[in-house]
Amino acid sequence: MNDIFNSRYWKVFLVTFCISAPIFILSLFEEVFLLMVMSMVLTFVLKPLVDKFEARGLSRTVSILTIYLLLAAFVVVGLITVYPIVVAQVMDISTRLDQQHLVPMLNKFSASLSQQIPFLKADEITVRINTMLSEMSRSMETLLTSALSLAASLIIVPFITFFLLLDYYAMQKNLVENVPNK
Repeated sequence: MNDIFNSRYWKVFLVTFCISAPIFILSLFEEVFLLMVMSMVLTFVLKPLVDKFEARGLSRTVSILTIYLLLAAFVVVGLITVYPIVVAQVMDISTRLDQQHLVPMLNKFSASLSQQIPFLKADEITVRINTMLSEMSRSMETLLTSALSLAASLIIVPFITFFLLLDYYAMQKNLVENVPNK
């Protein structure tokens, strides 16, 4: 019995289990795992910038907050310039695609398409286009739901990233101290 636990197969099983068990547990919490991965990637991207600000005499906390303020300003300026354009385009599309104009336009399109391609029937084309439009409206509802999830992520990821950046060197030192050389 003692030979089994000292065998190479047991050690391979134990190492494989120790690696795969946390991955399996994290996969059960896929959203949390994804948020952690996004935070780690953002930490590795922003760390050199934080180090540069810190080398210039700012504290680590002030460096991180300065970078966050710069990123927030960039996002706000982008939204201020892009948002009105997107809203104007959506309003233009919605006025052009109201029910009063849409049905005659679809019928005209179906008739011209069935003239160009004789084996297509105009009624079938109209039915399929209406089906596609209804599916698009349902997918827009799903998109709005996922937008709320994205908004939550936009709050959680910078929060986690802040603390990862703040304690980066302490975590690195702790990891090196606790991992055996062998």
